[in-house]
Amino acid sequence: MTNFADAARLHKQAADDHKAAADHHFAAAEHHAQGKAEDAKASSQAAMACCNTAKTNSTTACNCSGERRDGSDRLGRHHRAAG
Repeated sequence: MTNFADAARLHKQAADDHKAAADHHFAAAEHHAQGKAEDAKASSQAAMACCNTAKTNSTTACNCSGERRDGSDRLGRHHRAAG
C-alpha cells in the first residue's frame, strides 16, 4: 500500500523549501546591489541548501506514493482519474 499522506506532507515541505530558497535568492541579489559580496555569497549558499532539501523531499515523496515523473507507477502502469 502506498503512503499518500507522507507524500503530500513531503511535497508541501518541498514547496516551503522552494519559498525559502527564493527568499534567500532575493536577499543575495539585494546584497550584491549593496556591494556586500560576503553576505551575497552566504545568502546564495543558503538558497542552494534549501533547493537541495526540496529536491530530496520531492524525490522521497515520489517514492512514497509509487509515482514516477511520467505519471506511471513502478510497474509502468499509468494512472487515470475516475470519472
